[in-house]
Formats: sequence, C-alpha cells, structure tokens
Amino acid sequence: MPYFMTMGLMSIFVSLGTAYSLAKSYKLDGLTSAMLSLMAFLLVAAPQVKNAMSMEFLGGQGVFTAIICALWSVELIHFLKKYNITLRMPEQVPPAIARSFELLYPVIGIMLTVYPVSLLLQSQYGILLPAAIMHVFQPLVAMGIPCQQSYLPSSLPICCGLPVFMATILSPDYSIQFSWLIWQPMRHSSLRA
Repeated sequence: MPYFMTMGLMSIFVSLGTAYSLAKSYKLDGLTSAMLSLMAFLLVAAPQVKNAMSMEFLGGQGVFTAIICALWSVELIHFLKKYNITLRMPEQVPPAIARSFELLYPVIGIMLTVYPVSLLLQSQYGILLPAAIMHVFQPLVAMGIPCQQSYLPSSLPICCGLPVFMATILSPDYSIQFSWLIWQPMRHSSLRA
C-alpha cells in the first residue's frame, strides 16, 4: 500500500510540479495550471476500466507523458493569455467567478487536442498514449543498457534534439548559443572536406 501512494503516483506529482513551475515562470496562476495539467494527464493515462480508474501509468511509466501534458497545457494557457483569447464577463460579475470562466477556453483546448489523440491511438493501435510515448523514449531509457543495433538510429535524434529542446525551454538566448556550439564545428568540418 505505501508503494502505490508514493512511487505508484509519481507521474501525478511530476505533472503537478512541472506545470506549477512553468506557469510561475510565465507569471500565470500556478494552481489552476497544475490542475489543468493533471486533467490532461488523467485523460490520456488513466482510462476508466469497469467503473475503475486504471493506475498502470500513474507511476514511473507515465513520467514522460506527465511532462508532455504539463508542458502542453501550460503553453496552451500561456498562448491564450498572451493573445487575450478569453471569455470576457461584465464588470458586475465577481472576480472569482470571472476567473473561472476564463478557464473555459484552456479546458476546451486541452480536451480537443489531447483526448482525441488518445482515443485515436486506442482505437487504431490498441495502446494508450503513455505506452506510445514510452515506446518513443525507449532508446533514451535504454541508454544505460548496451544498445541493440536497431536502437542506435532512433536514439541519435533524441540525444541530439533533447538538449536543444531543454535549452529552448530555459531561454531563447541559450538555445541560440547552444545550437551554435553544436552546429558550428560540424559546419567547419564539412567545409574543409
């Protein structure tokens, strides 16, 4: 029982924490962003089976999905807030109620993007989205294990692209400097050849 309440729910903690931190960095409401991230994650990772929620991907197997759902939901909220796409209520409406109506577009956006992808994967391929994401990241997870020949081509883009992606999240300036450090020596070596 203690395992299922700690490590068995690790992806929920990752989803909440990632979304909260990213929302705070964008100066958004961290709690609502974290809750919307959790909603997106539970939509794809915990389907209802015989009137019970499946806990298969709430542990370590769903961590990558939790991170992706957190990033997607906060970026969607940030995009909608940046371009002022929201429901505007009259000034007579109390602020707490007006804020709850502001969340309708992000909720609809998350449900219209994340859930159909999950349903498509379930109906066409018979797998859940977290299983598909784990299959994509399997070469990265298996890096500590001696790689088979088939994993090498698929792991190279992930290993090269992941640091650039992470640097882009940190700051656009870092991504430019980081990509310049990677591609500049490659360009000079190809010019010499």
